[in-house]
Amino acid sequence: MLLKDQTAIITWASRGCGAATALRFAREGAAVVVNYAHAPYITAKGALVTLTRSLARDYGKFNITANMVTPGLTWTDLEAPQPSPHPSPHAQRAPLGRVTTADDVAKACVFFASDLADFVTGANLPVCGGLVMQ
Repeated sequence: MLLKDQTAIITWASRGCGAATALRFAREGAAVVVNYAHAPYITAKGALVTLTRSLARDYGKFNITANMVTPGLTWTDLEAPQPSPHPSPHAQRAPLGRVTTADDVAKACVFFASDLADFVTGANLPVCGGLVMQ
Protein backbone atom coordinates (compact mmCIF):
# COMPACT_ATOMS: atom_id res chain seq x y z
CA MET A 1 0.00 0.00 0.00
CA LEU A 2 1.74 3.12 -1.27
CA LEU A 3 -0.40 5.56 0.74
CA LYS A 4 -0.95 3.81 4.08
CA ASP A 5 -1.69 6.28 6.90
CA GLN A 6 -1.99 9.26 4.53
CA THR A 7 -5.02 11.49 3.98
CA ALA A 8 -6.05 12.75 0.55
CA ILE A 9 -8.47 15.55 -0.34
CA ILE A 10 -10.03 14.81 -3.72
CA THR A 11 -11.94 17.61 -5.43
CA TRP A 12 -14.89 16.68 -7.66
CA ALA A 13 -14.84 13.04 -6.50
CA SER A 14 -18.49 12.25 -7.13
CA ARG A 15 -17.85 10.80 -10.61
CA GLY A 16 -15.41 10.48 -13.47
CA CYS A 17 -11.73 11.22 -12.77
CA GLY A 18 -12.42 12.36 -9.22
CA ALA A 19 -14.25 9.14 -8.33
CA ALA A 20 -11.57 6.96 -9.94
CA THR A 21 -8.87 8.88 -8.09
CA ALA A 22 -10.66 8.59 -4.74
CA LEU A 23 -11.11 4.82 -5.25
CA ARG A 24 -7.46 4.37 -6.27
CA PHE A 25 -6.28 6.31 -3.20
CA ALA A 26 -8.50 4.18 -0.96
CA ARG A 27 -7.11 0.96 -2.51
CA GLU A 28 -3.59 2.23 -1.75
CA GLY A 29 -4.50 2.69 1.92
CA ALA A 30 -5.25 6.42 2.12
CA ALA A 31 -8.10 7.99 4.02
CA VAL A 32 -10.04 9.96 1.41
CA VAL A 33 -11.84 13.26 1.99
CA VAL A 34 -14.13 14.31 -0.87
CA ASN A 35 -14.31 18.05 -1.54
CA TYR A 36 -16.94 18.73 -4.20
CA ALA A 37 -16.60 22.22 -5.61
CA HIS A 38 -17.73 24.04 -8.75
CA ALA A 39 -15.79 26.82 -10.39
CA PRO A 40 -15.53 28.14 -13.95
CA TYR A 41 -13.13 25.76 -15.68
CA ILE A 42 -10.65 28.08 -17.41
CA THR A 43 -10.24 30.47 -14.50
CA ALA A 44 -9.93 27.61 -12.06
CA LYS A 45 -7.25 25.81 -14.05
CA GLY A 46 -5.03 28.90 -14.26
CA ALA A 47 -5.60 29.62 -10.60
CA LEU A 48 -4.70 26.04 -9.66
CA VAL A 49 -1.36 26.26 -11.50
CA THR A 50 -0.54 29.44 -9.57
CA LEU A 51 -1.81 27.99 -6.29
CA THR A 52 0.24 24.81 -6.75
CA ARG A 53 3.44 26.78 -7.34
CA SER A 54 2.71 29.08 -4.40
CA LEU A 55 2.05 26.15 -2.06
CA ALA A 56 5.23 24.42 -3.24
CA ARG A 57 7.25 27.59 -2.55
CA ASP A 58 5.67 28.30 0.84
CA TYR A 59 5.56 24.77 2.25
CA GLY A 60 8.72 23.24 0.82
CA LYS A 61 10.66 24.37 3.88
CA PHE A 62 8.41 22.02 5.89
CA ASN A 63 9.12 19.14 3.49
CA ILE A 64 5.56 19.36 2.13
CA THR A 65 5.16 18.95 -1.62
CA ALA A 66 2.43 20.43 -3.82
CA ASN A 67 1.83 19.17 -7.36
CA MET A 68 -0.89 19.25 -9.99
CA VAL A 69 -2.29 16.76 -12.52
CA THR A 70 -3.98 18.15 -15.64
CA PRO A 71 -5.84 15.52 -17.62
CA GLY A 72 -6.49 15.82 -21.31
CA LEU A 73 -9.74 14.77 -22.95
CA THR A 74 -10.85 12.10 -20.48
CA TRP A 75 -13.04 9.06 -20.95
CA THR A 76 -15.37 8.78 -17.92
CA ASP A 77 -18.57 7.02 -16.93
CA LEU A 78 -20.44 10.01 -18.44
CA GLU A 79 -19.56 8.74 -21.94
CA ALA A 80 -21.29 5.38 -21.39
CA PRO A 81 -22.89 5.13 -24.88
CA GLN A 82 -19.45 4.66 -26.46
CA PRO A 83 -17.84 1.27 -25.76
CA SER A 84 -14.26 2.46 -25.17
CA PRO A 85 -11.93 5.45 -25.40
CA HIS A 86 -10.32 4.15 -28.63
CA PRO A 87 -12.94 5.15 -31.28
CA SER A 88 -12.68 8.86 -30.47
CA PRO A 89 -11.29 11.08 -33.24
CA HIS A 90 -9.10 12.63 -30.53
CA ALA A 91 -7.52 9.21 -29.99
CA GLN A 92 -6.13 9.31 -33.52
CA ARG A 93 -4.24 12.54 -32.69
CA ALA A 94 -2.76 11.21 -29.45
CA PRO A 95 0.71 9.65 -29.80
CA LEU A 96 -0.38 6.86 -27.42
CA GLY A 97 -3.45 6.15 -29.58
CA ARG A 98 -6.29 6.73 -27.11
CA VAL A 99 -7.84 9.36 -24.89
CA THR A 100 -7.18 9.56 -21.16
CA THR A 101 -9.15 7.35 -18.78
CA ALA A 102 -10.14 8.26 -15.25
CA ASP A 103 -7.80 5.55 -13.99
CA ASP A 104 -4.87 7.13 -15.87
CA VAL A 105 -5.50 10.33 -13.91
CA ALA A 106 -5.90 8.45 -10.63
CA LYS A 107 -2.55 6.68 -11.09
CA ALA A 108 -0.77 10.00 -11.66
CA CYS A 109 -2.31 11.37 -8.46
CA VAL A 110 -1.22 8.30 -6.49
CA PHE A 111 2.32 8.78 -7.87
CA PHE A 112 2.48 12.36 -6.56
CA ALA A 113 1.16 11.28 -3.16
CA SER A 114 3.58 8.37 -2.83
CA ASP A 115 7.21 8.29 -1.72
CA LEU A 116 8.18 7.90 -5.39
CA ALA A 117 7.59 11.66 -5.79
CA ASP A 118 8.93 12.84 -2.44
CA PHE A 119 11.38 15.24 -4.12
CA VAL A 120 8.93 16.58 -6.74
CA THR A 121 7.15 19.84 -5.98
CA GLY A 122 5.55 22.66 -7.96
CA ALA A 123 5.05 20.32 -10.91
CA ASN A 124 2.15 20.13 -13.34
CA LEU A 125 1.83 16.68 -14.92
CA PRO A 126 -0.27 16.55 -18.08
CA VAL A 127 -1.92 13.12 -18.33
CA CYS A 128 -3.11 13.15 -21.92
CA GLY A 129 -1.30 10.48 -23.95
CA GLY A 130 0.89 13.14 -25.53
CA LEU A 131 -1.84 15.46 -26.84
CA VAL A 132 -0.10 18.50 -25.31
CA MET A 133 2.68 18.01 -27.89
CA GLN A 134 0.25 18.69 -30.73
